[in-house]
Amino acid sequence: MINLFRRKKPQSPPKPLRDKLNEVTTKLTLISERIRQRQNQYSARSRELFEACVKALMSSEKDKAIVYANELSNMRKTMSTVMKSQFSIEGLINRLQTINDVAELREAISPIKGVLDELKGQLSGILPNASRSIREVEEAVEDAIYGIGTVSDTIVEPTVNDEEVRKILMEASEVAAQRLKNEKIIEDLNEPLSYR
Repeated sequence: MINLFRRKKPQSPPKPLRDKLNEVTTKLTLISERIRQRQNQYSARSRELFEACVKALMSSEKDKAIVYANELSNMRKTMSTVMKSQFSIEGLINRLQTINDVAELREAISPIKGVLDELKGQLSGILPNASRSIREVEEAVEDAIYGIGTVSDTIVEPTVNDEEVRKILMEASEVAAQRLKNEKIIEDLNEPLSYR
């Protein structure tokens, strides 16, 4: 048997837009922070891999250097993806904050229009020129409100270049060569001078 007198559960009123925007912004900020932490971990690991590649080249272990360079290449690709995600999330956070600011600005400007309407009505019979001037001001306020409402949808995504294994090896080779050169100079300085 169907109960016809079943009570409906009271529904809570929907949250105001500002509260929703703040909630989403807070969640995105937390995600952004997690991504930033992961990016720092990847960056540290990337430096370790590059250093290992340089040391392998300094000790003439080219095969090891290639393995490290391959791993570093993959790490940099991952970092590129993470960085793009970070920029996108930061762009969204900025956009949401702008929308929130625009909503506040609209709320601040809206009462001006009502006051201008009232003034225009009061002055129309007494000072027609003032009434027309107020109408011009009112149009300017409407244009401002309309201008506030239009926010560009263009998101500029930065580009991040991927490094290839060959470039990593060349870069590591240059560092290794410089370090070996510096070590050779230090060894030469430490050798006792002979006077023959």
